[in-house]
Amino acid sequence: MADEPRIQFWQTTAVAAPLAALVVTPVAASMMGGFHEALIGEQVSAATTFGILGTMCFPVGAYFYARMKLDEALAADSRSWPAVPGVVLSSKVERRVTEDDTLHSLTVSYSYKVGERTYRGDVLAFAPEWIPDEARIRELARKYPANAIVEVHVDPNDPEIAVLETTGELARQNSWRVWLCIGTPLAATLFIGLVNLAG
Repeated sequence: MADEPRIQFWQTTAVAAPLAALVVTPVAASMMGGFHEALIGEQVSAATTFGILGTMCFPVGAYFYARMKLDEALAADSRSWPAVPGVVLSSKVERRVTEDDTLHSLTVSYSYKVGERTYRGDVLAFAPEWIPDEARIRELARKYPANAIVEVHVDPNDPEIAVLETTGELARQNSWRVWLCIGTPLAATLFIGLVNLAG
């Protein structure tokens, strides 16, 4: 892989950053005076709010961010991979309703040949499987219908690894999750701080 150092960095960060956030956040909240009111019956402070919600949300946000950057790095690397013709074997649009959003996915399966050997792939893009942009999924479904002849980008070091889309745009589709995980503890901390000041 041409961009292997960057890929390895984000692979490591996807593991290390959530663990670091899990440790650093409660320590920082404690240093700011958080958690002591639970022992003496006071109202919850902004520092405690930051500590509790940050410990729950920041590790998740750190993982989503690192995963997004890893997918972007893999997509960038795949643009330099050799392309071979392939055939879409199946293509299916799926929809899933969650508490937060309605998400969409395109599941594809395709075959391609490298040398004398035929391979099967199912990676549409280095990106989250489920994204909120239905129009983008529908557009990709029109691009990759069953039986379509397509261009498959194949890892020159391992022909079993292949991808259809090499753009980093799909990797960023769920960036809202990062901002939600970061913004929720900060907004709640600010709110509690203002309530305590007013009280």
